Amino acid sequence: MKKTVLLSLLLLLPVWASADPVKIGDLFYELSEADKTAKMNYMGVGMFAEKYSGDIVIPETVQYGGTNYKVTTIGQWAFHDNWDVTSVTLPNTITTIEDNAFDGAINIPSIELPAGLKKIGSCAFQGTHLQSINIPSGLTELGSSVLYDCFYDIEVNITDLKAWCNISFGGYLRGRLKLILNGEEVTNLVIPDGVKTIGDGAFGGFIDLKSVVIPAGVEKIGEDAFCYDFELTSVTIPNTVTSIGTNAFYSDDKLSSFTIPGSVKSIGESAFWSCVGISDLVLPEGLETIGNDAFGGCGVKTLKLPNSLKKVGDYAFDGCTKLTSVTIPKGLTDIGYCAFRFNQMNAISVDPANPAYDSRNNCNALIETATNTLLAGCKNTIIPNTVTAIGDGAFSYNPFTTISIPNSVTSIGLGAFESCTNLKSIMIPASVQKLDNAVFYHCYNLLALSVPEGITVIPESFCYECTAMETMILPSTTKEVWAGAFNGNLKDLYCFAMTPPQEVYGSFLPWIPDGKGWYYYATTLHVPAAALQSYKDSEVWGIFQEILPMTDEETSIMNTNCLDGADVEDSWWTLSGVKLEGKPTQKGIYLHNGKKVAVQ
Repeated sequence: MKKTVLLSLLLLLPVWASADPVKIGDLFYELSEADKTAKMNYMGVGMFAEKYSGDIVIPETVQYGGTNYKVTTIGQWAFHDNWDVTSVTLPNTITTIEDNAFDGAINIPSIELPAGLKKIGSCAFQGTHLQSINIPSGLTELGSSVLYDCFYDIEVNITDLKAWCNISFGGYLRGRLKLILNGEEVTNLVIPDGVKTIGDGAFGGFIDLKSVVIPAGVEKIGEDAFCYDFELTSVTIPNTVTSIGTNAFYSDDKLSSFTIPGSVKSIGESAFWSCVGISDLVLPEGLETIGNDAFGGCGVKTLKLPNSLKKVGDYAFDGCTKLTSVTIPKGLTDIGYCAFRFNQMNAISVDPANPAYDSRNNCNALIETATNTLLAGCKNTIIPNTVTAIGDGAFSYNPFTTISIPNSVTSIGLGAFESCTNLKSIMIPASVQKLDNAVFYHCYNLLALSVPEGITVIPESFCYECTAMETMILPSTTKEVWAGAFNGNLKDLYCFAMTPPQEVYGSFLPWIPDGKGWYYYATTLHVPAAALQSYKDSEVWGIFQEILPMTDEETSIMNTNCLDGADVEDSWWTLSGVKLEGKPTQKGIYLHNGKKVAVQ
């Protein structure tokens, strides 16, 4: 039994025999008795250990306790932040440089990597001032972020392009790189035959690449494979490729010429994110999945989704503000969150055979059939009276000036009308019982708004940056008003709640100083006469510049049906409760379709 326990403990011992680095000459090493190898390590133990300095020459072998050890590894953090090191000479015996080995060693201008080197760990040369690096043809592993946050553009020198393609990449090297092949910079890249996979980050960050030709036989374009290639304009993708990885062409803003072949089944997350040069996008039959953010922020003008498509991820076409129209095919039954947010489309339609979504009554909108939720609208949308919810971001960034919400709608989602900068008037019907955050965020031409009875919470950033808004009406059911709910030039706030709602700091802006260090809200607050003193005594509501009791005519007009969704079709009322025939011709403040608006 004791022998078994002892054996188990021995198996748990680390490969390296020395628990702490041992000093041999001027350097520290970890030693392995098993194979008589040494790992050159950081100087001493702990965060306050001394650092190396000067010109460092690492020997091929070291001797300790009468035994010779071959130096094969530069250990993790070995030269971390060693600012006083001016050069490092590596022996030919080195096969591995571990993670962060030279991280922050800013005064090493260059380093010669030995021919036998097989592996470079993640962040190995992060934060250095290297201007060039020579990659041995025998290198098989290259970690992520190896050249992250380096001060200079870096020349990556290789002698064998196929060997480079066959490296097992841990990810994008994260630098501003130039690809140098046998002394000549490569700007028009032709991948050699025989390559099966473009590895993760293999050509990411090569800032002078202008074109890429991928040969037949390549089956996968890996993650970050060509990301941040800012001069890349064209890519030839063969019909052997079946997947395009996450961030594959991320932020290649000049990319405009490429064809996705029918062999491609999946396009990964953010694969073409912010490729603003893409205007005409043809997605082939055979494509089944488009990942989250895949074409977010692209310059796509025309888009045809193939019948083979089954899933479109979250934000897949978010921010494609030049997109004019989209048709959802019958097989597309999984559309992610805000997939078409921030659009300015003229038309949205759904194949009538689609079981999950519809565009009922030719409404120019994408509606989730089972929940009657409008997921995406456009500037020509007419919301059907069978829709019960307006989804998150459904109309964000649309250019319309007004839109009618039917009485069937009971909830309006997060940022539903965010950045509708032309929107001047809108009525929230009495049927709405829930409003999410930022519904009218940055609608800076919205003049007035009335929140219907039944709403208890005025959510965060509800009308934030609605700088033109002058009048806001809150119902008697209001219990809470959250941060950033209103700001801009709000002149009159009508709050019908008899008990001052809970208010979170910063809900009403702007403020003005009173000369004593206190700040007062510059908005005039109108409250029920019976609750006037309660508001004045309130710690948060009492700091309004002026708090006035509502007049009988204000109280009656604010509670008429013209505010709660009935009899609102192009109706105009005076503040004294007189309904007008048509639009008034005299300047003044009126109620139009349930909103208090100014006629100039």
